[in-house]
Amino acid sequence: DNVEGLGRTSAFIAAHAVVSLVNTQVKGVAVAGQTKDTSDRAYQFATQWSLPKLETLRLVIPGLFGYRMDEPDGGQYWGRVGRSPQIPELQKILANPASAPAMKAQAQQVLASPQIHRYSGSGEHLGVLVALIVFWAFVISLFRNGSSLADKDRYFIWCLSAFAVISLLLAFGRYGFLYRFFFELPYAETIRNPIKFMQPMHMALGIIFAFGLNDLWVRFVDRERTKPSGFGDWWKKLPTFDRNWFLGCGALIGVSLMCLMLYASKRSAVEGFMKDTAIEAAAAKVVFEFSLFEGLTFIFFLVCSVVALALIHRGTFTQRHAKWGAAFLLFILVFDLGRSNAHFIRHVDYKQEYADNPVFRKLSAVPHESRITIGPGSGVPLLEQLGNIYRVNWLHKQFPYYQIQSLDISQESRVGQDKTDYLASMQTVPIRMWELAGARYFLGINVVPTPQGNVRYSDFLNGTFDPGGKRFSNAMEFGLYQAPDSKDLQIVVQSNAPLVLIEFAGALPRAKLFHHWQALPGTNAFTALKSPQFNPHNSVVIDGNMPPPAAAPATGVAKILTYEPKRVVIEAETSATAVLMLNDRFHEDWNAYVDGEPVPVMRANYIARGIKLDPGKHQVEFRFEPPGGALYISLLGLLVATVLAGLTLFRKSSDSPVEEDYEPDDDFDEEDEEDESESEKNNSRENRKRRGKRRR
Repeated sequence: DNVEGLGRTSAFIAAHAVVSLVNTQVKGVAVAGQTKDTSDRAYQFATQWSLPKLETLRLVIPGLFGYRMDEPDGGQYWGRVGRSPQIPELQKILANPASAPAMKAQAQQVLASPQIHRYSGSGEHLGVLVALIVFWAFVISLFRNGSSLADKDRYFIWCLSAFAVISLLLAFGRYGFLYRFFFELPYAETIRNPIKFMQPMHMALGIIFAFGLNDLWVRFVDRERTKPSGFGDWWKKLPTFDRNWFLGCGALIGVSLMCLMLYASKRSAVEGFMKDTAIEAAAAKVVFEFSLFEGLTFIFFLVCSVVALALIHRGTFTQRHAKWGAAFLLFILVFDLGRSNAHFIRHVDYKQEYADNPVFRKLSAVPHESRITIGPGSGVPLLEQLGNIYRVNWLHKQFPYYQIQSLDISQESRVGQDKTDYLASMQTVPIRMWELAGARYFLGINVVPTPQGNVRYSDFLNGTFDPGGKRFSNAMEFGLYQAPDSKDLQIVVQSNAPLVLIEFAGALPRAKLFHHWQALPGTNAFTALKSPQFNPHNSVVIDGNMPPPAAAPATGVAKILTYEPKRVVIEAETSATAVLMLNDRFHEDWNAYVDGEPVPVMRANYIARGIKLDPGKHQVEFRFEPPGGALYISLLGLLVATVLAGLTLFRKSSDSPVEEDYEPDDDFDEEDEEDESESEKNNSRENRKRRGKRRR
């Protein structure tokens, strides 16, 4: 009944998950609804974060392939999760004698970056003790008698085991066969990381672990206290199954030692692989030694786990000694899992991590009036170093903390179709895209080398992208410095510093009134937006029905009063009919209200939001108001789950079916002592019945 109630409850709760995932993670995603040809082209990209089959060993040997990319002392990850699908193509360029030297040099430079070979080690450690007890639970579930498992428990373990195996096969992604079929299902192409299927596998194995631990506890701990026999006598009296189990555990320890010695003998080959995947030779030696130590640690915990199971099976921890058995198992489990989890914990001094500096103060003064991005350029080491700091630290941490708005998104694995179309078209005209997006500030280097000599970066941008307007200028020159006794970078403003914050005067403001517009539906807007004759400061392209603009000149002003993530209030005054554009991304769940009355929101410049304004002074409010259908399903699911859980917990005990007492079969106790008296057999049966009642 518990299992059936759990199943019904899960079904109601899952309804919300399906609805929310389709609405938030699938609907409008660029790859959703692609043809088969485009879906096939996206397969390699979608399966980049797949789990290589060999790395399944990380379930019990967490550091065999390292932990994190930035882990010190040899613990950095050197596996193949996140391996770029571009690597084979780059290797072909290097191997082809006909390839141009410039192409070979560029390919070599890309392959020298560790990020293209791997992404992260991710914590997939299950634990040696957990793995052993999971296997114990599965094996004993195959026998109807000889365990404390009822039939419904056995069936549930089988279902969970199948679920775990399927999840593991899907986590293999491109390295397995099953994900290719899964990828063809509707919406499956929107999932980018197959390794995420390891999460439901861990959940299933955790439940099976609980079943196995309960069986061990019921049969060998929660029983009448008797004096444990010596290990010799205990071994002789062991049933065939139990003896084979411990013989198999001993064989596993021996095979593990042999595999570790074989692995140690392949040191040169493994270090060669590391060097081929952008790990320096000196670091490869340390990484390999770290990997060997992780293998030895695994064998240590394997021996401890087998000894713990043997002591439990022998009856060492029965009755009042049960707490010592629980403490022993907990000790093994905590230390085994704790050592792997410790590598993913980072202690950060948040005061230093989020310390203020002149650049952040300038950008956060009025954050909604401008956006920032990293300046264009490639092949300049200092600019690439600044780009790494910008993307890894500032974009992820400091910018959200200081509410600094950027043209770049730190993580956006599911890009909307409208944004994909917009970027594909407008990136061919970068200066126009920067104007339309309101990119007012650019991070760059003060002096950039060119074939004509060193020039200021602002002059380089003006000459390359804006020769007619020359709207790029230096706003702040600064340098990054690191104290000898600190790992934190400090920003110091000074003249002729190596880095610079550049201001672009051509960026559109966040809110603006337009008295001239063109009505072009859908992607037809791109033609006008990219035209050199189009002036984005005087005209706007709308996707809506509006009468032609008046020929007479008109004036107007728009001022942002409140700018919040889900609410924007603008005060606007216009002398004629106008389009008010809020230069934030359009979404159908954004609604607009003019003087409290709802008005339709239309696309402005294809990607932004716009409304029609009549002459006069108005207060305009934009609100993000998604439909409440998903919320109602969530509330209904929680209500039904609560009711079902209450019925399951507080049902009358008489309604519960009587469980049949387990009886050991011939496979388990064929070597039981034949001289046991009839009274002893009856007492044994009564004891088992009492334990069954206590369990129920």
